[in-house]
Amino acid sequence: MSREVEALLREVFGGAGGPPLWSWRRLWRWPTLAEAVEVERHDAEGRALDFYPAKPPANCHQIGDKSRAGVAPCVVLIHGGGWDGGSRTELAGLNRWLAARGVAVAAFDYRLAPAHPWPAQAEDLRVVVKWIREHAAGLGVDAERITLVGRSAGGQIAVATAYGEALPGVRAVVSLYGCHDMEFVWSIRSEHDALNSHKLMSQFLGGGPEGEAQAARYRSASGEKLAHPRAPKTLLIHGALDELVWCRHSERLAAALAREGVPHVFVKLPWATHAGEANLHGPAGQLITGAILRVARGEN
Repeated sequence: MSREVEALLREVFGGAGGPPLWSWRRLWRWPTLAEAVEVERHDAEGRALDFYPAKPPANCHQIGDKSRAGVAPCVVLIHGGGWDGGSRTELAGLNRWLAARGVAVAAFDYRLAPAHPWPAQAEDLRVVVKWIREHAAGLGVDAERITLVGRSAGGQIAVATAYGEALPGVRAVVSLYGCHDMEFVWSIRSEHDALNSHKLMSQFLGGGPEGEAQAARYRSASGEKLAHPRAPKTLLIHGALDELVWCRHSERLAAALAREGVPHVFVKLPWATHAGEANLHGPAGQLITGAILRVARGEN
């Protein structure tokens, strides 16, 4: 599977090389172990942001990476948490792992529901991207090589924001086990599932999709409905065994992207469940971390 994913990523995002997507030796590392990288604390127009400066990849001249000395691609990490929880500190090991391999990471706190329903989260993401571009020189990043990476609820935020309005500098989007048709999510909600999805949806979107204003809000939060031919290149990764956010969500978005002719890669992990990369070095974690690295450092 790693060979197949490697070929797909190279075809869509360009670039080559880097650490292998699968290693038996890496499988035995501590689940969250990553190289030490200093974290800088910033205030991005009122949004708390942790910045992980990139270390120059030792073999950048060998792998075709366009990174120049002191100018690195940047990942903007959007955390999960059901829109009413979570923080930028989630899975900091992933951020350090990427930074140690030449990709800077900016992880930020967006406003949470129910105090701040959608589209507050999209507004926060746009502010952070703008702030990074304005401070690119000081941060040592390339303002034209930004990749959005969202986990779970963050995947929905990343995709809907990037598809709904062109974000200067954003060249790719990665959604890890996100949901992308909010009317569909509303139709299958329940007060009795593990997430109390009825409560999450009600407080995030202010109720159901009934009425013109609510229908418009639901559409603006649904990447599947917003897909268009000029949408950024997209990587979708989802575990087939995910019981919190069904893999069907990513399958449907991949189909919408195919209809619109948007270059994309959809990776369905047959053994994985929700948040498979919590173990950075497990089978899902290795494929996810390696795939994000290749997208962020890709040439196209």
